Amino acid sequence: MANLDFVEGIFGNGGDPYLPENDASLDPEGWTGHTGLVVLAPHLTRLTKKELGLPRYEDATGRQRRDGMCWTDDDELYNGGSAFKACARDERGVIVTVIADNYFGYCKKEVKAQISYAANLLGMVEEEHSGGATAYPATTSGRRSPAQSPTGSGSPTSSPATHSGSSGSPRATPSTPSRTTSCWCPRAPPTPCATTA
Repeated sequence: MANLDFVEGIFGNGGDPYLPENDASLDPEGWTGHTGLVVLAPHLTRLTKKELGLPRYEDATGRQRRDGMCWTDDDELYNGGSAFKACARDERGVIVTVIADNYFGYCKKEVKAQISYAANLLGMVEEEHSGGATAYPATTSGRRSPAQSPTGSGSPTSSPATHSGSSGSPRATPSTPSRTTSCWCPRAPPTPCATTA
């Protein structure tokens, strides 16, 4: 039950399984038509090869001997007693995975793999939990605050500040604040805007 709650918290129902509009099980028109099952069974690491029906070494094929899918001692544990995952799937879209471990994250990763499998078989769809993003260019037409203005006056078209030089005549000097540069946005008429470095 704890694992179900963990996986539901990541994949399920818009964060609230009690809202019917977020429950995928009530939306058959959105189903892909594929079937997935994940069995979390950490107790399997304590079963012996004999208990799981693997043959004796003498009765095993060459491949079973090569892959360690046979036993010589009655108490020989499957996979050496370590965690493992077994997965079977077919072209109809049925996928079944048995995870012999107590780490919930493996179940989350397997659910994601099954979503990917269903999306690939259906075609022309995108995984909801793909971890990617679609980005589009955007611009803003909003006004800047005085602190953002290149001239510090609050007006995008303000004249540059002036000060007296050695001859006493005023001359224009750039008054762009530090860490701020001017750029021209693709709008008509051109208006300088501030971007922070």
